[in-house]
Amino acid sequence: IFIPGDSDDSERKVIFTGSGRYAGGLWEGSMVGVEETRISEVSLAECTPQTVSCLLRSKIPNVQVTHLSLSPALNWIILGFADGRVWLVPRIHGGTFACVHVSDGMSGAVNAVSMLEDESMMLVAAGDGSLVTFLVSDGLLELSEIKAQGKEVNMADAALELENAIPEMPDMSMEGWSLPPKETPGVLAINPDITDAEQYSIQDAKLKAEEDSAKAAAELKKLCVRER
Repeated sequence: IFIPGDSDDSERKVIFTGSGRYAGGLWEGSMVGVEETRISEVSLAECTPQTVSCLLRSKIPNVQVTHLSLSPALNWIILGFADGRVWLVPRIHGGTFACVHVSDGMSGAVNAVSMLEDESMMLVAAGDGSLVTFLVSDGLLELSEIKAQGKEVNMADAALELENAIPEMPDMSMEGWSLPPKETPGVLAINPDITDAEQYSIQDAKLKAEEDSAKAAAELKKLCVRER
């Protein structure tokens, strides 16, 4: 990812991960002295490679990185991993990070991460089909700045302060969801995607899926009774 400078005179950088000798690290390359070429003016095959100096910004788990992006306000470098982890690394104060686990760790590689413009909430999509939202506290950046200055931080107290700063979640009720019946243990009622081009409406497809689920549960119950 490219990190633009805060002003015309500030340093521009490129953040990247890699394999081989670059595995297990978040690397930073300086763009000082690099001549920029617009791809619209010169084809990629005609561009001349240039050598830049790089440094290890932070060590990361030796797991495949499946997502790398920059938050909207340029405060966070966001990394997603094949095992379902998401790291938030402060762009300015390196050496610290926040970590969350969002999926099953087997088939749940992080595919996409998006943040609100004010960076107060993060949405993560993973390969196991999960779609998870997280609240991002402003106190995380303040805490990373304090630790970057070398000051002692009581992490237990800091974690408690962050937890108390999280707003209360609204009460959620499943009333009106019209979920398929699950009378028989072990039967997972799932509404499949609509693939029938002749289907009249989403509501009709939903009702049909509920009927099919109920029939499957009834057949399984009959089978259990016969086996007894």
